Amino acid sequence: MNRFQASEQFRYTYLNKTYEKLVSGKIGSINPPFFTARIPIIRMFSKRKLQVDIQFGNIGPIRSSLFIRTCVEYDERVRLLIHWLTNKFQESEILKNRFFSRYHINVLVVHFLQAIPYPVLPDIINLSPWLSKKNDWNNAVKVLTRQGSLYVPNCNEVPNEQSVGGLAVQLIDYYSQIDFRKFAIDTRGHVFERTDNDPLFFKISDEYFEQPTCNVMEAPRLLSKLFSELKSKVKSGNYEDVFNYHVQIKKAKSSESIA
Repeated sequence: MNRFQASEQFRYTYLNKTYEKLVSGKIGSINPPFFTARIPIIRMFSKRKLQVDIQFGNIGPIRSSLFIRTCVEYDERVRLLIHWLTNKFQESEILKNRFFSRYHINVLVVHFLQAIPYPVLPDIINLSPWLSKKNDWNNAVKVLTRQGSLYVPNCNEVPNEQSVGGLAVQLIDYYSQIDFRKFAIDTRGHVFERTDNDPLFFKISDEYFEQPTCNVMEAPRLLSKLFSELKSKVKSGNYEDVFNYHVQIKKAKSSESIA
């Protein structure tokens, strides 16, 4: 994978071939590769309108992208919850450069859906052979780029049939009770006490990455503020604001004077 950094020609050739394969597979809308990014990516939007960034030169993000896709394929409520929570982050203006990424939102949702008493998601990584770190990462790429749905055996003895709205309210309650300065979460639904002593950062333990995957300054405070505000709206019965879809207004590059 070091060839991505060492050889520009290799990077362009490999990304173009992958892009052409994704387009020919007709698995969704595919954007041209971002060749000059620190970690080159191809951005795709599945037929279910889920954004997935396939990153190259780094095996961890490739496996992580496949993990999220598998979770979304397992239960359609995953995608809807991700969409709702993404909008809440946008509304709070903490989903942009130097703040949280869509990856962080994905992890918050899939962690919660495995952590609740009646999980929506089982231990997806354990059930899906293609998600194992022992599996050749090239196989992960093949699964990620092929057309059609992924099959994950349903092992929930007591299925959770809550509505998306009910799960959203439960997610708010769940995260409003976590002290992000003292506790960390992982991608399998576990919460554990942090051993590091850096309260400015939120710790996500993701087995696909050697290092913690959230470097957002003041992340614990920002997350606590978001979920506390949402919790207050739930308590006051202001569900319209909780589920209101926030539309971003793009700022004009140049302002026009009004005569």
